[in-house]
Amino acid sequence: MPRELLKGNQAIAEAAIRAGLEAYYGYPITPQTEILEHLSKRMPELGRALKAKWLLLTWSMARLARVCASCPHPPAPASA
Repeated sequence: MPRELLKGNQAIAEAAIRAGLEAYYGYPITPQTEILEHLSKRMPELGRALKAKWLLLTWSMARLARVCASCPHPPAPASA
């Protein structure tokens, strides 16, 4: 196998592809975006489909708020 010089996120994506990656779940921020960009280019080159899904922070924060509201001792509000 020939040696390649890759950026860190490209190396992560390439390693995942070589390990048999079929799905990618990530949060849309700059570092992870580069991983998905590399995957979306390479997977079709290999004749493979990529299932990708962004996880939304707003959903997670809303769920966390519901869980905290149901706690017997919810945290006190932060003082200014």
